Amino acid sequence: MALYTIQVTLNNLKENPFFDKVAEGHINTIAKMFGLKSESPSNGANAPSKPRSSKPNNSNRSPNKASGTIATIQRTLNSRYRLNISVDNLFGPQTKGAYVKGLQTELNKQFNRGLTVDGVFGPKTRRACVTVRQGARGNITWILQATLHCKGTSPGAVDGIFGAKTRSAVRTFQRQNNLQVDGIAGPHTWGTLFT
Repeated sequence: MALYTIQVTLNNLKENPFFDKVAEGHINTIAKMFGLKSESPSNGANAPSKPRSSKPNNSNRSPNKASGTIATIQRTLNSRYRLNISVDNLFGPQTKGAYVKGLQTELNKQFNRGLTVDGVFGPKTRRACVTVRQGARGNITWILQATLHCKGTSPGAVDGIFGAKTRSAVRTFQRQNNLQVDGIAGPHTWGTLFT
């Protein structure tokens, strides 16, 4: 009986319709996962398609519905600096660039640095950075805390207040990156945060 089953399975593998059914199954599953309409032959690829609903996707996978500290930071970056980055709770290149744009904007507003707000942490931005230490408050401190959080060194609350927990996080980050461990965010610490 087992030999017969194996022979039947081998014969099925040789048939193209069998592979077609396997491929259709994969296509239908992937389409269903992403909420797409499958166009496999068994679903009537030649049939007229139905109009798609214009309802927004309210599932937990919707990027704008993401939750978590990074998502909160992304929303703040969007509203504070008039950006339009994805709110996906992930620290990727888009979010990193938004941090740099925020820093460049703050350096221009607070210290008249004349930087191009392009999201690129180049030599001019590095030279324009100010030293931030315990007791500092404001948006530059908030950017420091947010970046530390995303780099895996939690400063506690991301609240724009450079307290003892933020100082400890800066020291930990400096130690992990072979920088001078002083708990002060100067040009070398800023540079390492954004490279």
